[in-house]
Parts: sequence; structure tokens; C-alpha cells
Amino acid sequence: MADQETNKKTIDDYKKDYEYFTGKASEINRSLALGGIAIIWIFKTTSNNVTSIPDILILPLIWLVVALGLDLLQYIVGGIIWWIYYKFKESEVKKGKILADADIKAPSILPGIIHLIYWSKLTSTIIAYYFLFAFLYSKFIEPVSS
Repeated sequence: MADQETNKKTIDDYKKDYEYFTGKASEINRSLALGGIAIIWIFKTTSNNVTSIPDILILPLIWLVVALGLDLLQYIVGGIIWWIYYKFKESEVKKGKILADADIKAPSILPGIIHLIYWSKLTSTIIAYYFLFAFLYSKFIEPVSS
């Protein structure tokens, strides 16, 4: 068992851990979404110069595209939220309402919006992979066990 004394951290350390793991999860999620699209592309067919994918793969493709869209939206919305909040606080500093080096706690709704988008993009990828695995199972595993 780990020594609890050596595992003590400050709140800032835990925040850094959180930011590290959510950042990594975002990177991996993005790679999985792109990888899922690549897997779907493997099953495309071309007939009379028309490329199509099996109907059963349309739904996971949509979920993967949604995940990538939410990935971008998370950073756009986050940038807008924090820019507006910064400008608001900057104006309070100029008016003398707060000091420039004051510790400021942002309303929890602001990161909450960003977290909602974050969890939505992860959920979208999980849903997509559920359908993708179901397809792959029916394509490769099920026929072998019959």
C-alpha cells in the first residue's frame, strides 16, 4: 500500500493532474474518432464511380463526425468564454473594483459549459465505437462461431 504521506498534494497539483488527464483523453478521443472513420473507410465500396459505405456504418460515422465537431466546439466555446470573462475582469481592474493580482474565482457555470461539451464528445465516440464493434463482431466473429 502506498504511503499516504508521500501521496499528499496541493489543490493546484490535483488541478494539474485533472488538466493533464482530460487533455490526454481529448487527444486520444480525437485519434479514436479519426481512426474510426478510417476503419469505416476500409469497408467502402465503389461501383460505377460511386463510392458508398455499408448502411450499418452510417450511424457510427455520424457519431464520429459529431465527436470531432464537439472537439472543435469545446475549444471555440472555451476560448470565447474565457476571453469574455477576462475582458469583464479587465474592465473591473481598470475601474478599480478589483486588484490586478487578486485571486478571482470564476462562476462554476463557465467551466461547466466546457465540461458538458467535453463529456458529450467522449460519449459520442463511445457510442460510435459501440456500433462499430457491433459491426465488426457481426462481420468477423459471428460468422466464425456459426
